[in-house]
Amino acid sequence: MPTESQLQMIAANIAECVEFHPEGLSLSGLDLTEIPSEVFDLTDLECLFLRRNQITVIPDEISKLTKLKKLFLEHNQIDTIPEAIALLPNLIEIELGHNLIRSIPPSIEAALPNCEIYTFPSLIKAGENNIVDIGEVEKLKQSWLSDPCWDIEDTEGFELLRSELLSWRKEQETEMEAQKLGVSVEEYKEIRRSYRTARSQLTKVATVFCQSIDLEIDSSDSVRTTREIASNFIQEIVDDMMGAISAIVRVNEIQSSAKQRLAKPECESST
Repeated sequence: MPTESQLQMIAANIAECVEFHPEGLSLSGLDLTEIPSEVFDLTDLECLFLRRNQITVIPDEISKLTKLKKLFLEHNQIDTIPEAIALLPNLIEIELGHNLIRSIPPSIEAALPNCEIYTFPSLIKAGENNIVDIGEVEKLKQSWLSDPCWDIEDTEGFELLRSELLSWRKEQETEMEAQKLGVSVEEYKEIRRSYRTARSQLTKVATVFCQSIDLEIDSSDSVRTTREIASNFIQEIVDDMMGAISAIVRVNEIQSSAKQRLAKPECESST
């Protein structure tokens, strides 16, 4: 059952869909045991994500969503595709992998000849076959790309490819983050390295500063020696601060360069 915070998330996502994005709704990973009845009032929905829940039944009310084009229900406990699915004339894709479905009713295939219905891998077969179909791997990757909110490498039935899928996911996430910043993948990686350097340097500054505060004058130490120790602490703080500043400046340089590249075509077209 959904927790209180998950119930709040469900309500917030539905409200956002109604107000801002009537064509798409995501309720993935919220421990739903059934599809909320409010969903069937969203008659403008074209894309519905309900992955990684505990849903057991697709109710007949699904037929109200006549504009629906894509339905994602992977990783649930569904064992039957209802006839009501055949009443969705615009449906072009339905993802039902990692459920308990044994077969697709012929009547649904006949009613929706242009709809791709994916039921592989089934939880019934999970672990029985060590051979992974390359085509299914590509479908899995495309499924993740359309809703990248889960760890693809933990997908049941693909255990043999866990390392490969983990590396692929990290590469895709890096590309997505680079796109958001408007930089190349290599520039994004340099930004990450620079941020790590800055964080490390600032951590050292904090450590040295705390050590300098705790500095005590022993009776055996001369005032001059104590001043030298304090001076060394200060110099170390300055050096670490300069290292952190250099790293941050490099990040700004990369981002500034990327902005100039993005702006250049627009300027050229206006001249």
